[in-house]
Amino acid sequence: MPLSRKEANERITLSAIRDAYFRGDFEASVDLCDAFRGRADADSLEVGLLRARSLLPLNRPESALETLRGLRLTERSRDEYITAQMLIGAAFVALGQHDHGLKILRAAQSISEGAHRTVRDELLVNLAIAYYRKKEYSRAQPLLDAIRPESDIIYARALEYSGWLAWARNDFDGAVDRFTESLRCIDACRHYDRFVEAKSLYGLAFLCGELPRLDLWPAISARISRFDWSVSGVAVWRYWLAIEASFATELLGDRAESARWASLAESTAPSPSCAVVALCRLAALFGRYGEGGAHAYLFDKAPRSYEDLARGGGLRDELPLPLQLAEEVA
Repeated sequence: MPLSRKEANERITLSAIRDAYFRGDFEASVDLCDAFRGRADADSLEVGLLRARSLLPLNRPESALETLRGLRLTERSRDEYITAQMLIGAAFVALGQHDHGLKILRAAQSISEGAHRTVRDELLVNLAIAYYRKKEYSRAQPLLDAIRPESDIIYARALEYSGWLAWARNDFDGAVDRFTESLRCIDACRHYDRFVEAKSLYGLAFLCGELPRLDLWPAISARISRFDWSVSGVAVWRYWLAIEASFATELLGDRAESARWASLAESTAPSPSCAVVALCRLAALFGRYGEGGAHAYLFDKAPRSYEDLARGGGLRDELPLPLQLAEEVA
């Protein structure tokens, strides 16, 4: 017999919330936090921090800030206070307010001596991300290099961002190594973050077709097939992985598989503009191999979809799209 809402609420424990968060089920973690009815102030504080932690990877920084502002914090609870300040800073960075977020993160670091080492490592990663967003790469890398392997999924995240830093510096072989290390680390981690895995996998898939490093494709393909794409929040990464998979399999000479990946990208596009990019990919693929009818159909459909977006004001945040469409027109 299913539990009533009242019974379910009464049975929600801190342990259940922690388990949901550490297995990477951030939506469940938020739901459990919302339903938790603990009485102790310490419990309420931990639940609030777990809720904010769960909201940030789900790209809900405003909600995370709202949660954090409602917490009762003093510097006496050093780990919790520093964690809250770190999350506030990370939320402002996620909102694009990089300088303000960095100021808060630096202030947290200035009082972090004596805090738990894992808390300090996570703070360093968030500081590095803030510098990365500001394109201050030389300041970001030493922070990432200081993270210990013992920090588990935090270390995997540091490796992922080391990959993006190498990419930004045009060190593509270094980026391949870092993304590969991140994925290997995830396999050995006690805790999990599906966004770290999806982003590392995307970075590796892009470089596989761009360099090209087609020797990477079998392992990438196997990992894509194992990943649980039904969970929310990863649709954009599934889409871009499908685009990159289309390029890689075309380079490997498998036209049918390349078309299948491009079609998957179109059908799972997280936005209308992404659907236009997928149509351009399909048109280019069919056009190169002399399939004129399919190319003509897709070549006609992509510009019409683009025009619909332009009329509806849907291109304000899609600056690269006109160039992608123009490349296929040319």
